[in-house]
Amino acid sequence: MLVFEVLQEDAGLLSELIPFANEETYQIDSLGGNDIVQVLVPLASVLAPVISQIVQKYFDNNRITIKFDGVEISAMGYEKAMKLLKEVSEQQHEKNNNETTN
Repeated sequence: MLVFEVLQEDAGLLSELIPFANEETYQIDSLGGNDIVQVLVPLASVLAPVISQIVQKYFDNNRITIKFDGVEISAMGYEKAMKLLKEVSEQQHEKNNNETTN
């Protein structure tokens, strides 16, 4: 099976390319540049709010809030929140050690 793809304007070339008696031709109406713009602009205007809500939900869901020992930490992601909690607990531990030695 051979497949030749030619533009509709060049359909006369098929008679030169295919000397066989039993060929099948299919005409496909493809989208031009104007058609693509007419489809994409309304599609983008519909999808933009939906995509922005999805991105916003992702960042909202990725925010971690930890309340521990009177300290509330809010950060983007578990690793950052745990790092901050560790730093705060170390600072509180140092502060408590300094108060007990004085």
